Amino acid sequence: MKTKHLVIIGVLVFAVSLLLSAPIALLQARLLPPTGATQLSGLDGTLSEGHAASLLRNGRGVASNLHWQFRPLSLLLGRATFRIDGSGENTFDGKISQLIGGAINLDAVRAAGPLKNLLALTGDVAVPVDGRFGLMLDHAQIRKGFLTRAEGELHIDALRWTLAKEPPLLGDFLAKISTEKGVVIAKLEPSSGPLDVGGEVRLLADRNFEIDVRVKPKPTAEPLVQNLVRSLGQPDTEGWFHVRSRGQL
Repeated sequence: MKTKHLVIIGVLVFAVSLLLSAPIALLQARLLPPTGATQLSGLDGTLSEGHAASLLRNGRGVASNLHWQFRPLSLLLGRATFRIDGSGENTFDGKISQLIGGAINLDAVRAAGPLKNLLALTGDVAVPVDGRFGLMLDHAQIRKGFLTRAEGELHIDALRWTLAKEPPLLGDFLAKISTEKGVVIAKLEPSSGPLDVGGEVRLLADRNFEIDVRVKPKPTAEPLVQNLVRSLGQPDTEGWFHVRSRGQL
């Protein structure tokens, strides 16, 4: 190997080592602009390994007691990978990788918390439901702030309609998430509880989404739940009520 190549490698190694050992508080303004949607508070440690008291998204708490650790061998694969875990009202654990091309990979992600916190991240803060969510992502990829690939499951447990004086239980729900020909699809499966559900939500590559969900109250569902479902419109010949919508993110 030529001397100039050794010098270049040495300079790069030194620069990366210097960056990773820099106090994270000094790098915050460059990594997360003050006007950005994502913010960290209570920072301590370095870019290589550190801690944050809380992670905020659009002013709302996503996780607390957040800890990260850099995986240096990931640089050999052309990416910067961090192991991250957080506790508190929302829990989070998984690997996040920044790729050279700008994409972000998420692997072996496990997250859980109140459903209202998950809805707040999507901007649906006014939906009158409560419950808990559990997200298990084997793999996902984000490009330019948009989800382009995902494989995993989303669980919604003890879902309740909160507009009633005594919020009725709507049940537990499961969505199996996969990617087919560039389209991220969440397929709903039958739940435990007073409702039968089915259908899917599709996230298209052009940032459009399509919702095609069907729901039917079970014969044992309490009258309040049956009336709530009937408010969706007219059922089909098999008694299913349909929710269909299209839009763009």
